[in-house]
Amino acid sequence: EADWRRPVRFRRATVLDTAWARWREAEIHAVDLDAGRRPRDWPVEFARHALDFLADRAPAGSRLLLRASDDAYALTLGTTGPTVEVSGPVRDLAAWMAGRSTDGRLSTTGSRLPELGPWPPDPAD
Repeated sequence: EADWRRPVRFRRATVLDTAWARWREAEIHAVDLDAGRRPRDWPVEFARHALDFLADRAPAGSRLLLRASDDAYALTLGTTGPTVEVSGPVRDLAAWMAGRSTDGRLSTTGSRLPELGPWPPDPAD
């Protein structure tokens, strides 16, 4: 287990950071290639990981509650401002947070989905 925390030369990262980054790149960009892979094909574990990684994209000045309708996953982001709940399948939540198209099965307590912030920096940066 300690080997996963060993540093690597690429960036200032660990072996584990690099593995997570490669997984994100492979899954998300496989969708971008438009070769038949969709976010609904992502493993549930990946969708949860992506949501946790992309938490910093939550809009400033509000509380964002992400609630999966097909999984026990729920995450509250932000501590101030009005609460906006976005719910739907966990893979659609992850696709939306990643800036990718969903199957259109997200609902929100607001009039529309909140605008997300920029992609978070890699933890190794």
